[in-house]
Amino acid sequence: MKGVMDTDNKLITSLTTSMMMVIGSVSILYILQQLLPQQQAQAQTQNDLTGSLLLNMFTMSNYSTNLDYGANFEVLHVGEAAPGTPNNAPGWRIYRYGYVIVDGDPEISEVKFASGNKNFDKVWDLRADYEYS
Repeated sequence: MKGVMDTDNKLITSLTTSMMMVIGSVSILYILQQLLPQQQAQAQTQNDLTGSLLLNMFTMSNYSTNLDYGANFEVLHVGEAAPGTPNNAPGWRIYRYGYVIVDGDPEISEVKFASGNKNFDKVWDLRADYEYS
């Protein structure tokens, strides 16, 4: 009788362990599915906040503002226009930031304007086509 009970206990223990592993795996998968989109949203929010803070430092204005980010999430282009100006229409002032690396971090080193002027006559959608000086 004792041998049968030991076998039954081992079987129950083995089944319980297997069930816990499956439940644990499903739980981890569920948690990851819930957390990853939140982490991605938080990263995007952080980038937006960084860009917004940067804009507020340099452009305290009543204009609508567009940001264009580089590969390392640094703000490359900034566009300002009257509220309601379409991205594909003239009416934008566009400038670009240049960066240098200081102690491993990018720092703004220059600001150059599209076509070399601060006029509100550029098209945001064409920002990559302009010469900056």
